[in-house]
Amino acid sequence: MKFDLLIMSYILTEVSAYEITEESFVSASSLHFENCICPYMKNWLTLSESEEFKWEDYILPTHNESGEICALIATKDQLSANDLTNFFNEKFGLLESMCGDIRPVVAEPGVRFFDPLTSNTLTASRYGVLNGYGCFCSAGNAWNIARGEPVDEIDDFCMQVTSAYRCLRERDSPACDIPRQIYMTLDLTFFDYFYSTGNVDNMCQAMQNLIPQFLRGPNFDLACATRKCSIETKINSFLFNRATTPGVTIPEIFVRHDQEWVDQFGQTHYGSFDFEGNCFGYLGPSEWECCGMYPDRFSYKTDDLLCCADYTVSTSC
Repeated sequence: MKFDLLIMSYILTEVSAYEITEESFVSASSLHFENCICPYMKNWLTLSESEEFKWEDYILPTHNESGEICALIATKDQLSANDLTNFFNEKFGLLESMCGDIRPVVAEPGVRFFDPLTSNTLTASRYGVLNGYGCFCSAGNAWNIARGEPVDEIDDFCMQVTSAYRCLRERDSPACDIPRQIYMTLDLTFFDYFYSTGNVDNMCQAMQNLIPQFLRGPNFDLACATRKCSIETKINSFLFNRATTPGVTIPEIFVRHDQEWVDQFGQTHYGSFDFEGNCFGYLGPSEWECCGMYPDRFSYKTDDLLCCADYTVSTSC
C-alpha cells in the first residue's frame, strides 16, 4: 500500500506539474502511441524545427489527422516550447520503439523507410498491423471484427483484447461510445507492477480523474474511460515488449488483404490473408457473460460454465 501511494504521488506530481510524460496525452482512438503520441510529436518536430516557427503563434493540437481527439491535458499558458522538446529528448528510446523514426529528416531511397511488419534492429517501427491482422486484430475497427481461431501468438493476444472490449461494449458499459470515449493510459514504467498487484483498474481510474473539463465533453463516461485505459495500457505494454525484443517479426502472410504497407525500399505491398475464407465461427456462444477484472476481463458461455471467485471459469467452483 505504501509503495502504491508513492507511485500515485509520483504520477500526480508529474502530471500536475505539467512535465510532459506519456500519460499527459488524452486520446480517443485505440493504439494510443501510434494514433496520438507518435503523430503529435512528429507534427511538433516538423513545425518546431522550421525556420519560420514561433512559439507565440503555435496552437496546441486537439485532434489527430483522422479527426479524433488527441491532446495534452495542459493548456499552452502552462507549457513552453522546451517542455515538448524535452519530452522528445527524454523519451527518445520509448518513442523510437513505439513510433519508429519520427524525426523530420529527408528520406534517402532505401534508407529511411521503415517496414511496419518487422523489427528494425531494436525497434519494431509502427504496429498498424494490429488494424488488420489474422482473425482477431482489428484495432482500426474498434475491435469488432473477430471470429474463428487465432493464427499465432499475436492474434491470440488480439483475441484477449477483443473479448475484453466485447464485455465493455455489450455488458459493462453498453451506453458508452467506446470509439469516441477519451482516456489516458498509464506510464509503461509502472505497468508491470500495477498488473502484478491487480491495481491497473484502480490506477486507471485515478488517471481519468485528471482529464480537464475542457476535454471531457458532455458524454464523458468515467467508468468506460477507466476500463478503456486498462485495456489500452495492456496493448501498449504488449507492443513495447515486442518492439524492444531483437529479431521479432510479424508474419506478412497473416496481414489481411485490405491492408497495405511500405517496405524499407519504399515499395507498397498489400496483405493476402483471407479473413472470410480462414476465420470460421463467431467469438463466443449466443448465451454468454463476462468474468474477471479489466484489463483481463473475458466472455464465457453460461450454459455449462461458472465464473469462479479466482476469475477462472469451470463447471463447478
